[in-house]
Amino acid sequence: MKKIDSKNIYPSHFILFISLCAITSIFILLSIANAEAQDIGIIWEKTYGSKGIDAPVDIKETPDGGYILAGYTQPDLNGNKYAYLLRLNGKGEKIWEKSYGTAKLNSFTTVLPTSDGGYICVGTTNPYTKNGSDVYLVKTDAQGKALWTKTYGGILDESGKCIIQTPDGGYMILGRVLLNGIKTYDCYVIKIDRNGKLLWDKTYSEGDYESCMDILATKDGGYVITGNKKTTKNLSDIFLLKIDAGGKKIWESLYGGKSNDKGAAVQQTDDGGYMVYGSTSSFGKGMGDLFLVKADAQGKELWNKTYGDKSIEYEGEGGSLKRTSDGGYLMCGSTTSIGNGNLDYYIVKVDKNGKFEWDDAYGTAAFERAATAIQTGDGNYVIAGVQQRNKEYDDAYVIKVKGGRTIAGHLNYDDGPDTGVQTGGDTGQGTSSGNGQDTSGNEGSGQFCGLIRLIDILIKMMSG
Repeated sequence: MKKIDSKNIYPSHFILFISLCAITSIFILLSIANAEAQDIGIIWEKTYGSKGIDAPVDIKETPDGGYILAGYTQPDLNGNKYAYLLRLNGKGEKIWEKSYGTAKLNSFTTVLPTSDGGYICVGTTNPYTKNGSDVYLVKTDAQGKALWTKTYGGILDESGKCIIQTPDGGYMILGRVLLNGIKTYDCYVIKIDRNGKLLWDKTYSEGDYESCMDILATKDGGYVITGNKKTTKNLSDIFLLKIDAGGKKIWESLYGGKSNDKGAAVQQTDDGGYMVYGSTSSFGKGMGDLFLVKADAQGKELWNKTYGDKSIEYEGEGGSLKRTSDGGYLMCGSTTSIGNGNLDYYIVKVDKNGKFEWDDAYGTAAFERAATAIQTGDGNYVIAGVQQRNKEYDDAYVIKVKGGRTIAGHLNYDDGPDTGVQTGGDTGQGTSSGNGQDTSGNEGSGQFCGLIRLIDILIKMMSG
């Protein structure tokens, strides 16, 4: 073996050699830090469950910085299903859980904290009588003890979807009613006082609603409702229905394309228009994409945007579109395109014009289906849904995350211009987020290429 003649090692070569070792060491440390940073976004994650199914559908932050979740629990697949509340502290630790209902099938779909420290919850109950299911309302104290229970409905099958508080201190409940056993529905709206007394109820008899998902109080004292409506055989569009304070229909608009499009949630914009959120199979690049429609105050569509991968993978909507503290919006869904397993939680943050800002997926190797997400008082985000324990049973699964630019986005939307009606087909995945920052999750790649070039220069210099 040829010996190295130390006399032939020039000081400049020695300095270059030391520099090369130092730069390589720094790169290794940065790579380790970058790998660890992938988990920094999760503040905490928890599962809650018994031997059966525990499935939250809604979550709200409580005044003390904790959380209240509503859904259903089913200890045995062959037994009764009960409405369910789960109370957590700010660290995700369980404080208490309660179940409600004596009928065969019971569930909550929305929970609201009330001014007395308790909660009011809406859902569905079915005692398996000839009158079918009814809208189910429960008022509890701060510890989850039921103070009173109400049901609403007639001889048909009625179900409750969500509840909002009205300016007079009462509540408006949105649900649907099945038409004579056939698979079409009327939209069902119930106005009650603060004690659950029925003031009025109305159905909107189009005969072709499939789901009624969200209701929102508008600035003019009325309400808007969204969901999906059958248009042709086995196909649906998103609908937006405007009613006045007394429930009188003012207008209705439809949004969608040639395939299935479903509405999940609605928010009113600062200009008096509406942002309608759901999913689309008509537009976008995959089997299903998240879908956002901007409409004016009369429901006329101004533009739409899709959010999803170019491949045949799937992004499906959760049940929530929330305004964020910066005036933008947080969309909640599930994805098979990215993440750790078969189906993972997925959140997308956009600005007030629907322009993509960041996204991320959270989950394990199991199936996770997100139901809703909220921004918390500290500026972070909490996502709630279910994690599949095995082929038959689910646990409640709640994650608190930081979100934002510290988390690498994955799908890199190129969502086109900010104005004008978009077809949806041009708003899928692009090569960058359009804001001058790579959010592909490979932010270290540019640093890596630069390092390789630098090392190459140093080696050439050392070789003379």
